[in-house]
This record gives sequence, structure tokens and C-alpha cells, in this order.
Amino acid sequence: KGSGNLRKTAIVHDPKSGRILEVKTDQPGLQFYSGNFLPRKHTGLCLETQAFPDSPNQPDFPNTILRPGETYSHTCVFKFSTSSHYLPGLEGS
Repeated sequence: KGSGNLRKTAIVHDPKSGRILEVKTDQPGLQFYSGNFLPRKHTGLCLETQAFPDSPNQPDFPNTILRPGETYSHTCVFKFSTSSHYLPGLEGS
């Protein structure tokens, strides 16, 4: 179950257009996929918030086992904006 405490996990900035994508989540992990093996590689990207891979088998990772009667939820916020002079950073919210 998500903790409700969102933290900024990614910032993507296109300096040519000024487009900015900020990702916030209560999940511990972020999977990045660049599409390198698609016919037109590097024409897009995918950011997936999630638990750590193999977490059920790793005692030091956050628990991901969902027991009968429990509810799972998590929050992910994608914020889109534009700027002509943006300096990315992960500090703050």
C-alpha cells in the first residue's frame, strides 16, 4: 500500500522545446525504458513507478506481499510544464 508521501523521482527536460516532465510517487522504484530496440530508437521514453524488482525475495527491500483482505494502492503524479530557462534538480517538491 502506498504511504501517501510523494517524493520527486524524475525530471525530464527538453531544452529545445522547453518542455518539462516531473514525476512524483510514493513508490520506492522507477523503471526507465528508452525504446532502444524500436525501429526509431530514442523517439520516446517510458517512466514506470513501482516496487523494486525481486522484492518478495529480498528481505532488505520494502514489503510487496499482498495478503487476502488487504488493499493495494499507490500514487504517481506526472506534472507537465514549459520553461525557456529551466535548471533541473531533485531537491524540494
